Amino acid sequence: MGAATLCQTCQTINIDRLVADERIFYPSVTVVNSNTSSCRMCKLLWDRLQGYIKIRSEDGKSYAEFHHSVSVRSAEKSGQICFSLNLRPNRDELAIDVPLLAIREYVPGISLKIWTDDIDLARKHRLQWRRRPGPTTRSAESLQIAKEWLQNCKEHRATAKGCAWSRVRPSRLIYCGQDKSQLRLFAPSPDFACSLTALSYVWGIGDAPWKTLKSNLSKRSQGFGIAELPQTLTDAITLTRGLGIEYIWIDALCIVQDDEYEWEQESLTMHDVYSSAEVTIIACSSFSSTSGLFNKQTRTCDDFETYGITIADCSAAGGRTSLLVAPHSPYHQDINTFIHQTRSNLLFRRGWTFQEWLLSPRKLYMTETQLLWECSMGLASEDGFHTFEGSHLYISRDLMASIDAATKEYSKDRMAALERLWYQEVVAEHYSQRATTKQSDRLIAIAGIAKVVGSAIQEDFTAGLWKSSLIAGLCWRRCWRRSATGRRTTQYLAPSWSWASQTYAVEYIDLTMDKLASYRGSPCEVLDVWTRTNSGDGFGIVIGGEITLRAPTFRGHIGKRHEQTRGHHLGLFPHVDPQNCCDVACPGVLGGFVADDESQAQNVAVTAVVIHHSKPTECEYWGILVLEELPNPAQCSTKYRRVGFVWEMMFPARDDLPAMPIETTIIV
Repeated sequence: MGAATLCQTCQTINIDRLVADERIFYPSVTVVNSNTSSCRMCKLLWDRLQGYIKIRSEDGKSYAEFHHSVSVRSAEKSGQICFSLNLRPNRDELAIDVPLLAIREYVPGISLKIWTDDIDLARKHRLQWRRRPGPTTRSAESLQIAKEWLQNCKEHRATAKGCAWSRVRPSRLIYCGQDKSQLRLFAPSPDFACSLTALSYVWGIGDAPWKTLKSNLSKRSQGFGIAELPQTLTDAITLTRGLGIEYIWIDALCIVQDDEYEWEQESLTMHDVYSSAEVTIIACSSFSSTSGLFNKQTRTCDDFETYGITIADCSAAGGRTSLLVAPHSPYHQDINTFIHQTRSNLLFRRGWTFQEWLLSPRKLYMTETQLLWECSMGLASEDGFHTFEGSHLYISRDLMASIDAATKEYSKDRMAALERLWYQEVVAEHYSQRATTKQSDRLIAIAGIAKVVGSAIQEDFTAGLWKSSLIAGLCWRRCWRRSATGRRTTQYLAPSWSWASQTYAVEYIDLTMDKLASYRGSPCEVLDVWTRTNSGDGFGIVIGGEITLRAPTFRGHIGKRHEQTRGHHLGLFPHVDPQNCCDVACPGVLGGFVADDESQAQNVAVTAVVIHHSKPTECEYWGILVLEELPNPAQCSTKYRRVGFVWEMMFPARDDLPAMPIETTIIV
C-alpha cells in the first residue's frame, strides 16, 4: 500500500511530532477545503469537520465560520494514541465581530484513529498495531499467521478450557502425508494419537461423484489421487499440510455415503469428530465443493484500502510506511462485525454446519476478505484489527461455560440455565431457522450438541426437548416474523408437540424461560411421555412418540380476527362447559394465536390446554396448546395433534372469567 497524495502541511505529520504533543496547524478551514481535491488527508479532515464549522452567536444567529484554524495533535483515547482535531477562531480574519460562545461547547475534539504496522512503534508510543496480510489467503504470509494462532492456542491450552473437549477419534481419517499427489483413507484404532483438522463446508447442488461409496472404499483405503477431489476439498488438504498436520476429516470422504446404517451411526458421533479436531477449517467463502477455499484478494476488515489514508513516516526505520490514519474509529472493532464476517454466508444457513461450528474448539474462518480465528482464548483477524482476547462468540462461550459449571457441580439453577440456553439460543435463535437437504435430518443434525448438553445435565433427551423441562419445552410457536411461509411437513419428523416436527424457524416465550421456574408452578402436569428412535436412544431419527398432559382445558374454534396488527389474523375463541370446572378462569377471545401451519383453516373446532398461566403484576399471561382431535375409527383413547400455540398477555387481569375443567389429554 503506497503513501497517499498529501499537501505540504500533511507531509509534515509524523510520529515524533505527534508524541511530542506538537500541533500541526492548517491556516483555516477554507484552506483545508480547497485542498480536498489534491490531498486525501485534507479531504478526510474536511469530511469530519463539516458538521462543526457553524457556530452560534449569543443573539441566536447562525454563521458559517470558515475563518477558524484547524490543528491536529495527539490525544489519548481508551489508553491509545489517536489524532485529535480542533478548531479555534482567528479573530483578525472575521468579517464581522461576533461574540462567540465557548468553542468547545459546539466543536468538541474530533478523533481519528492512528494505526501502525511497526510493532516496535506501536509498543513504544501506545499506537494501535495492524498487520499487513498477504495478497490472498493462499499466500505464505497467511499460512504463517494461521500457524502462529494455532501454536499460541496450543501453548495456552492448559488455561483455555474450551480448546480441547474430546480425544475420541473418528472411525476414518484421510492421511495427507507429504506426498502432495496421494491420499489414503485410514481407520485409526481407538487409542491412536494424532492431530487432525476437520472441514466444514457446503456440498453444493447436484451429484458428488467424488464421495466415498461402497464401490470405491477398498481402493481409497489403499490410496487415491488428490486430483479426484473438487477444489474446496483439495484446498483444505493443502492447508492442512501447510499447518503441519497429517490427517483431515471430511464427511463425504470419511463416511460411506450409500451405506445407510453407517451414515446413521457416524452422524451420531459428529460431536466427537469436531471436538477432537486440532482446528476446524470453515469454508465461509465457498458456495459449493467446487468453488475453492481461498480468496482472490485479501482486504482489511474495515476496507481500509478504500477509505483509509496512508502516511509515509520518515521517522520510521528504513523510511518505510509505518503510520496509517483511519477515517473513524473503525466499525470492525465491534464484535458484531466479526460475527457478520464469519456468519453472513450460505454455510451458516445450513443445518448440519451449526453443530460443526459450535462444537469446534478452534475455528479458522476462510472468508472472502481474509483469515479469521476463534478459540476460547479470543478472536483474531489476519490484519490485526480484531483482537478480542478472553472473549468469543456468544453462544459458544455461554454453552461452554454452562456445560463446565454444570459438570463441576449439580444445582437446579445451573441445570435451568443450561436448559434455557438450549431452548432460547441453540434451538430458537440459531438452529431452527437453518435448512437441511433431507428433512429427516432435522433432529439428527443437532444430536451432537444434545449429547454434550445431556452429558452435563444428566437428563433424557426426547424429540428435541429435555424431560426435566418438558412444559417449558412445549412453549414454542412458529416465528412468523422470520418465516414468510410455514407449512406442515408431509414427512413425519417428530411428534407434533416438538419444535422439530416442522422445518420453519420457531421462537420460545421468554417469560416461561425465566430460570424455568414458571413451569414448576404450571397448572399443567406431565403424566407420561415417550418417543422411539431408529437408534434406540434419544438422539436418532424419531419414528414415534406422544405426551400425556393433565391440565385446565376448554373447547373452542379458530376464527378470523377483525384487527390484524400483530402479523397474524387468526384468533382462538373459547367455548366453556360450566360443569366440572377448576379454579383457573377461562380467558376471553385470544388474539395471540399463531398457527403451526399458516394455511390453517378457519372455523375449526379445537381443544385448548393451558400449560402456562401467571399473574406477575397487574396483568396475566397465558400459554396454551391448541389441538385438533384425530380420527378414532377403532374407538380407542382419543388423541390429539397440535395445530398452534397461544401466548397472550391480558391487561388488566380479569376476575370475572368462567373456570375450566381439568382434563387428561394425549398428544401425538
